[in-house]
Amino acid sequence: MDLGLGFNGNPFTWNNGRRGCANIRERLDRGLVNQQWRVQYPNASILHSSALASDHLPLILNTDGHGHLLSRPFRFEAMWVRDPGSFFTIAAVWCIWVAGRPAIILAKKNEKVKKALRI
Repeated sequence: MDLGLGFNGNPFTWNNGRRGCANIRERLDRGLVNQQWRVQYPNASILHSSALASDHLPLILNTDGHGHLLSRPFRFEAMWVRDPGSFFTIAAVWCIWVAGRPAIILAKKNEKVKKALRI
């Protein structure tokens, strides 16, 4: 008998990428285990992470059950628009060369901006 692991995070794992009324979201991806595996890892859970370059959210398997694997989500602060220093911080970080495919470059640069702006 297969058992579902449950999940934390966004209830949907797939998005068709359209906007408005044409947007469709579904939970297509799941974690299934058998009874023997569940006994071995009783605290296991699945985290639906954030999508970077796919229409599917990555599923992160946490087998020890100790908290979330990710820190709190980054939120853009409106004050950064009004602060000239923030503009220069973002511009300086964005000019740093990063290797990789376009989606990877975007993700890495966003991560660098996030670290530079975090207080």
